[in-house]
Formats: sequence, C-alpha cells, structure tokens
Amino acid sequence: MEKDKIRRMLAMHRAMRRAGIVTALLCLCTVFAYAQEESLGIRGTIVGKGKPYRDRISLRWNISNYQVFKQLTADGVLIDRIVLEKDNNAESKDWVRVSPDTIRAIPLEQFDTPDFGTDTAKMVVAQGLYGKSEFPTDIPFLEQIKMQDEDRQNRHLMVSLYAAISPGAALSAGLAFEDDIAPDTAKKYVYRICPVRPIGESGRIDTGFIYVVGHDLLATEKYRGLRTEAGEGNIVLQWPKEDSPFTGYYIERSLDKENFNRVNENIYLPDSDPDTTRASKYYHYYDSVANYTTYYYRLVGVNVFGEHIAFADTVSGMAVDYTAPAAPHLQMVKEEREVTLSWNKGAESDLAGYYVLKGKTVSASDSLLADEMLPPSSTEYRFTLPDDFNSSYYRLMVTDSAGNVNYSNAVYVFVPDTVPPSAPVGLAGGIDTMGIVTLHWPLNSSNKALRGYKVYTANQADHPFIPITDIVPDTTYTFDAGLKTLSKHLYITIAAIDASFNHSVLSEPIIITRPDTIAPPHPVILDYRTGKEGVRITWSQVMSEDLSHYQLFRREASENSWQMLLETRDTSHTDSTVRSRRAYEYALRAVDSVGLHSDYSFPLHVRTGNYAIDGKISVSAKYDAEQKQVHLAWEKPDREVRFFVLYKNKGSGLVMYDSVAATQFAFSDSSPRPANGNYGLKIVYVDGSESEILVF
Repeated sequence: MEKDKIRRMLAMHRAMRRAGIVTALLCLCTVFAYAQEESLGIRGTIVGKGKPYRDRISLRWNISNYQVFKQLTADGVLIDRIVLEKDNNAESKDWVRVSPDTIRAIPLEQFDTPDFGTDTAKMVVAQGLYGKSEFPTDIPFLEQIKMQDEDRQNRHLMVSLYAAISPGAALSAGLAFEDDIAPDTAKKYVYRICPVRPIGESGRIDTGFIYVVGHDLLATEKYRGLRTEAGEGNIVLQWPKEDSPFTGYYIERSLDKENFNRVNENIYLPDSDPDTTRASKYYHYYDSVANYTTYYYRLVGVNVFGEHIAFADTVSGMAVDYTAPAAPHLQMVKEEREVTLSWNKGAESDLAGYYVLKGKTVSASDSLLADEMLPPSSTEYRFTLPDDFNSSYYRLMVTDSAGNVNYSNAVYVFVPDTVPPSAPVGLAGGIDTMGIVTLHWPLNSSNKALRGYKVYTANQADHPFIPITDIVPDTTYTFDAGLKTLSKHLYITIAAIDASFNHSVLSEPIIITRPDTIAPPHPVILDYRTGKEGVRITWSQVMSEDLSHYQLFRREASENSWQMLLETRDTSHTDSTVRSRRAYEYALRAVDSVGLHSDYSFPLHVRTGNYAIDGKISVSAKYDAEQKQVHLAWEKPDREVRFFVLYKNKGSGLVMYDSVAATQFAFSDSSPRPANGNYGLKIVYVDGSESEILVF
C-alpha cells in the first residue's frame, strides 16, 4: 500500500515542486475529494513540500480537509524517512524515525514570548488555534451549525496562510520540521508524515508523503515576468501566477534605480486561486504615485520556508494623466456673414489650447476651421462666412498638455435656403428572421447642407408612404418591421432633408419580403432498443415542405438542460456514447430551411443495462486457523478500476463491509471461521459499470 502511495506521490511531485504549500493544498483538495466521499466519516490527507539546504532538509505540511485540521495540530504527527540511491533503490528496507517526539502545535502559554506582540504571523496562528468564537444563540440550530463550520474553515485558512510565510509560525502550529541531515546531491529523500491519532477516531487522516531531491541544492531558480502598466495617479505591477511559487510579496520602489525602499510595510498576500482558466493569469499590485515621474520597481517573493527571493527583473513605470479638460460651453452671434464664437476659459492648470471644428452634423468633425491651435487664454474666435456658404455646425475641441481632449456643444450657422436637395439613390437593405430590417444608402455628397434622411414605409406599392423616423443623421437605419401581419411584403423609401428642412422627393422604393415564421411540427419518437451497441431510437418523418433536418438531444435523468447529440436528416440514430446502468432522456426537434425549430418532442426515458461485467476475475480465500484470519485474494481486472467493494456475511447474508483501493488485490480480515461463501467482491469500474458480486 505505501509503495503504491509513494509511486503516486512521485507522479505529483513534478507539479508541486514549483508551487507554494497553500496553492498546493488548494489543488490537492480536489484530488482527494473522491476519497472523502467514499469514507464513512470525515477524512483528510496530509500534503506537503520539502526543500534541501546544505545542513538540513526543511519540511512543511498541511491537511486537505479543514474539518480535521484541529485534530492534526492537536494530536500531531510523527515523521519517518527513507533514502533513495541514484537508481531509486532504498538504502534500507525500513523507514527511519527522524522526529524524536510528536510534532504538534505548541500550547497556548508557549506563545507568550517577548516578540509575540510584534509577530503578526504568530498572533494569527495563536488566535486560529486557541481563540474563542462567540456565535448568536437566537438563530435556528442549522444556522448555528453552519456558522461554526465556517469558523473552522476560516481558522484553517488563516493559520495555513501565515504558517506559509513565517517559519516560526509554521513550527508553532506543528506544521513544520527541520531534519538535521546534510543532503547528498545524488540521492533522494522520501518523508512519511504519520498522524498520531489512530484511524477510526473523530476523523480519518491519511498519511502524507514528501519527496525531496538532493540535486535541488545545485539548482538556482530565477523568477521573471514583472511588468508595469500606466494608470492615472497609479502604476499597476503585474507578474505571472503560474511561475510565482510564493505565498506573499514585498514590493520595492526607487527613483534612481539604485536606492530602493519597500512600498508595503506588511507582506502583500494576493489571491491564491490556482484556476488559470480565469481571464487574468497575473497577480496585480496598485501603487499610488505622482503623474509623470519615472519609478523603478523590484519584487521580492516570500516562500513557505520563509525565504525572501528577489525577482530578476527591475522594471520602470510612469503614471500619466487620463482626465480630459472640462467641456466648454460654446455660444454664437451672427451678423450678416460675420460670426463670433465665444466661451468661458477653462480652469485646468494643464490646459494646452483650443481647436475650432467645422462639420456637417452635430458630431462629425469634417475639418479644422483654423489650422493653428488657439492659446488657453482665448475666449473668442471670429471669422467670415464664404459667399457659397449654406450651413454648418461648429464646436470647440479643447486639449491639455497630456493630449487628452474634450468637445464643446455644437452651434448651427446657416443661410436661409428654399431649394430642396435631390432625391436619394442607391437605397438597399434586408430583413432577418426576427423581422429586423437593416437599410443602407450612399451619402448624397452634392448637397453640402444636408441635415439627414427620413424613412417611409407602405404595405403595398399603391398605398401612401408613411414616415417612420425623425431625421436620421446617418446612411444606415435599423427597425423592427414586425412579423405578425398578413402583408408578406414591405415597401420602403427615403427622402433627404437639408439644413433648412427642405425635403427631397422620395427615392425609388425597395421591396422587403418578410421571412417565414411558422415552425415545423415536432417529430414523434416511435421506438427504441438498448444493447451493447448503445441506444437506438427511431422517430416519425415530419411532413413539412421546408424541413431542413432534425436535432437529437439527450440528458441524464438528474439533469435539467438538454445537450444536442447530432443534426441529421435520417429518422433513426444509435447513441453509442451512453454508459452502463444510467438513466437517460431523449428528445427531438425539427428545423426548417430558415432555421425555425419545432417544440421538443415528448421525452423518451431509457435506462441502460450493465453491459460491462468482467466475468474472468478469479478469487481465492485461505483461512489461517492459528491467527484466526481469512486471507482473500483476486486477480487484477483487464479494465481500469475505480475501487473494489468487499461484502461480508455477519449472520444475515452478505452486506457491504469495506471498500478497497483500485491498486489493492488482497485483503485480510479477522474471523473465527473460514470464508465458505461468507465474503463477496464487487468491481466498480472507472466508466461507472459494476461487476456481479464474486463470492469467495
């Protein structure tokens, strides 16, 4: 059993070597979740990490389940060691006990040391281990239980966190050990962390293993990836989560790249969530600084062994001003062809100046009225309209020394005009399956004083066209034409409106055909059968002229949402992806040529059989009368096993007795009598199928 655990531990070691113990604990909690589900009580596994030094090997550990954390720290552990040679053969057959005494959390009175009041980590650990919690008594009993459970979880988290940044805190919590051995770089060291309390008490704690490579003494790890991002009044430091195996950090800052000071007095503890599928794969730190000053930064990581390791990067950053000046209020006075624009002076100290913009619409800045920028002290600008002038919009663009810009309100200047613009040409558009019409047309560039367009519609060509919009200042327009109507076609035209609100004649109309909105009827499941090949389903042919295909859906009986299996034009399908001894539901939809789909068919309920029974496994039983033990053994199955279930007859037939790991093929049980049909074995495979009970 322990050799199997060592092999599994060696496989996990590569992933854990570069992870901190808090992060490793969070990752391994999911690994051991299934084991906890299979046990009859509360269960946790000891997980840890080790590091070689010239004169010692440091060990750190924790528990994968906060519910047995107090049991671990109170009852303690014993530590054994075995040394592996270069060829991975053990130096000795037996483990060597390296902890002379049980390693457990120190009593509360031993925390009372001269430095206790200034050692935050030790204070947090003491509070987490021995602090008293008060809970309200005027709440329901289940709420009290929930609050007590959350309190245990929070205590585990805080003690684990501060033990992972302070060697003294880790030793005080009974989560650390220093093995006084000079490591050999050609050897490997395996430590067995054994819980003191026997299995079967208030909680079950599984033995943990820590694997240390002596060759790591020669390794010099360098950490890189620190970078900066400019903000307004702040600089954002970023560094990669995956390549940063530290519990906390210190940020150092300098103005001359030589003399650095720490920015954070207390250690910075970023989010330790190991989920790299999140949008951000970086840790972040926001440093408030003055704008337009160059700062230099270094990063120092603190690992679970209390080491302060500096990143190789020294990076620089500068905060900048992103706030635009206030928008000025523009006023206009026109006398004949003389125009005066005026505004109030901005109050910003970094104001750079103004540009006068001229455009055909309120927000379209087609050109600069004057190429030069007006000084920040300006409050007025005068100009003369050209002889061929019709109309235009004017506004101010104000800018600061950082290049941030803002715009004033627009003022409209025009010369009276009674000549309408020419009729628009080139109107085009379409309609989607939801009845949304999208129109577009080219800009009428011959009309310099164009204000915009109006859209008109009619249900028949000989009906009057009715406007459906105000003035549209663009060359596109989208609207809902509606599908609940007897009119299959929609006629659309537009008119151009100039600055003096003269309307052109209507453009040539276009015809839009409304889409089909009637979904096909749903198919009916006619028959099904199950077998080793899967579940075969047959359904009716839908009689619809525009039928495109069918969609087949499946879900497990315990699920609410459907998952589509395939799209097909056939009327039958064999689902070969089902698993044994599962309950499924199937449903169908018909889809027509424009994408409309029917309702779901009435669901079909199917339960698959057990088609994966392994009948080739032989079992044997021997009875040791002297020891009064039954020794059971069985062959290794051909397929991958999840676990074995052992049954025993205690007088009323075979009942479930114990579960056995997938890698174990023997079991010994104290019994005053031989097997004689009193034991049974069931194989539970990874795919969910099970064997029959094999009787010994």
